[in-house]
Amino acid sequence: AGDVMAAVEDNMAGTKDQVHLDDAIFFKTIASGCSSEILKLLRLCDYKTNNFSNHALDWAVFEACNKRNKKLLQFLLEDGSRLELRDDNGNTPLLICSAKGFLRIVGRLLRLGADVNAKNNNGDTALMVATSREVIQCLLQDSRIHLDERNSTGNTALMSAIKTSHLKKVKLLINAGANPNQTAEKHSQSGLISLDSSLVNNSNECAFDVAKRKGSSKLLELLYRAKVEN
Repeated sequence: AGDVMAAVEDNMAGTKDQVHLDDAIFFKTIASGCSSEILKLLRLCDYKTNNFSNHALDWAVFEACNKRNKKLLQFLLEDGSRLELRDDNGNTPLLICSAKGFLRIVGRLLRLGADVNAKNNNGDTALMVATSREVIQCLLQDSRIHLDERNSTGNTALMSAIKTSHLKKVKLLINAGANPNQTAEKHSQSGLISLDSSLVNNSNECAFDVAKRKGSSKLLELLYRAKVEN
């Protein structure tokens, strides 16, 4: 990022108009991952994006997500035009930051209007990929969220949490209103729990079925309590 250092020094010397900012400097600075150099670059361009191409700015969004650079991400996303950018796997900035547990950035993205229900190429939403308790709670507080959305395998966030034995996430989802009462058949005649057949995954499993397959008594107890209380 030596070019940026030189440019910054010129700027400090009062020759700002002579500084030529372009994609080459932008790429080099962002790729360096040096927060102080990136901040200098943002100051040098007056926090305006018009010095750089859309290609460079789009690339920088995902670099900022992966490197947890909140100031850079704010610079890139403040106008809202890149909130729903997709990487090669179909992930938006919100999906990436939710998966990585970047709570403050997730909160910022939601406040800027990021689509909380956006799906990647696997059909996963931010709620499905989030593992941090704080991030999960942040996502659940968004009134737009679809708790029982399904991914490409038909699993809901609750089913996915059960499959990974994420007990805290299961509790949070149930408390938020995620519906565990979903199965392929009704077994009231046999004395088993009678459930709604509206949502099952592609293996024809409901949340109870997944918990049974995992052999987790704690998960089954959580789901049964939710059924009784509802």
